[in-house]
Amino acid sequence: MTEQEIKEKHSEFVSLEHEIEMRKLAHNDQNAETRELIKQLLQVESELLSDYYDCIRTYLKSAKNWKNKHLKYNTKTINMMTDLRSGYYTQEEYCIKNGKYVSLGEKDYKLDFYVINNFYVLVSDDQLGRLVCPPIDKEYTATEFKKIGHLDSKSLMTDSQDMIVELNNGQKICLYKKPVQLNAQTNYDMDYRKEWEYGSLTYLGNEYGDTSTFYFVGQLVW
Repeated sequence: MTEQEIKEKHSEFVSLEHEIEMRKLAHNDQNAETRELIKQLLQVESELLSDYYDCIRTYLKSAKNWKNKHLKYNTKTINMMTDLRSGYYTQEEYCIKNGKYVSLGEKDYKLDFYVINNFYVLVSDDQLGRLVCPPIDKEYTATEFKKIGHLDSKSLMTDSQDMIVELNNGQKICLYKKPVQLNAQTNYDMDYRKEWEYGSLTYLGNEYGDTSTFYFVGQLVW
C-alpha cells in the first residue's frame, strides 16, 4: 500500500473502532448492523497488519546494529530513546598509548533497534522508513512500562513459523501478532519554541508532554 492508502485505511480503522465502541456503550452491539461493522473492522485490521508485517520483516532482516538496554523503575530514558529515534548512538573511542588510555574523540554508530530487558525488540516508528500505522495490542508510556518491566508474551505470540524473523547473526525474533506501542519523550519532543513574525505564528514547536512513538514488535526466541 502507498502511504496515502495506509493513512486512509488507518482513518477507516479508527472510525470503525469508535463506532463499534459507541454501539457497545449503547447496548447495540448484538444487532446485524454492528456485526457487519465488526466484520469490516477485522478486514481493515488484517490489511493494515499484513502491510506492517512486510515492513517490519524487511527492516529486521536488514538490521546490522542493535544494543541491549534495560528499562527499570530508575532508568533515565530521554537520551537512550533519542538515540533510538535518531538511529544513531555516540560512543567515545580510546587507544592505549604509553600504557595509558587516550581518548580519540566520539564516534557515531548506526542503531537499528534495542533489545529491552534481554527479550523485547523495540524499534522507532521514525526508523521504519515509511508510514505503518499498525493496529496495536496495548499502549504504555515509558513510565508505565518501567514499573512492570515485562510484557504478556503468551498472549502476544503465536506458534506460526511465518512470524519468525532471523537476524544477520542467526538470532531469531518471534513477531507479536500486534505490536505494543511505547510512548517516550526524546530530545526531539522538547522544542517548545513559538516564533512570531509581524503578528503571525511562523514556527510552532512541541507542546509540553509530547512524546515519540516506538513499538515492541516481538522478542528473541531460542
